[in-house]
This record gives sequence, C-alpha cells and structure tokens, in this order.
Amino acid sequence: MKSASTNLTEELRLRTGDLAPDAGVSRTEIFPAAALLPVDLPVYQSALDLAGPVVGCVEGPSDQSTNPLHMRAFGR
Repeated sequence: MKSASTNLTEELRLRTGDLAPDAGVSRTEIFPAAALLPVDLPVYQSALDLAGPVVGCVEGPSDQSTNPLHMRAFGR
C-alpha cells in the first residue's frame, strides 16, 4: 500500500482524532474509509413533493379556506 500525506486544519485534526476511538479504528484508517463514501449529496424534496401522492385525494368544498361560512364553528 502506498502512503500519502496531507495538511489538516486544526478542526479536522481534532475531529478525526475524536472520531477514531468512537469508530474503533486508528486515525490513519479514517481517511481511506472516508474516501470510499459516496459523494452523491442527498436530494431534498419539498413538502409538496413528499405529499404528492395524497394531495387532492380528499373530496370536499373547493373554497374551504376562503369561504367565511366554513369558518363559523372554527375554534369552538
């Protein structure tokens, strides 16, 4: 196996030092393992995207939120 050296910021040095014992490995084993992690960032979806399958599946008046008649008993 070939070796490589790198310069770490103080924050990264401390973080890898903290992670290594928690993971049960040495600090030098953290970097090769991190290099194997997927680089793809998670795709975040909006609430509408997540609720898409159920949007519009309920029957009811189309003016539910704007018609004052529907709000008479609200909060009682």
